[in-house]
Amino acid sequence: MRYGPTANPDQVTAMSRVLAAYCRKAGINPETPEGKRVASLILALHEVGIRGENEFWKALVAPKQRLPRGLHWG
Repeated sequence: MRYGPTANPDQVTAMSRVLAAYCRKAGINPETPEGKRVASLILALHEVGIRGENEFWKALVAPKQRLPRGLHWG
């Protein structure tokens, strides 16, 4: 298991809100494997330096070719 940058409480709250909003909009239950993949992607985005709800949201809805290197939905 790899460990990335530590998230402070505000960042964890932001990531949680983004996960909830994205899943709600996409009709995904966050507890399903698909919801957990979204959560993993949000954590990976944090590891590469994405911060703030707007930045997470932009990265999540970006076309696949615009995601930071190494990140994908698959």
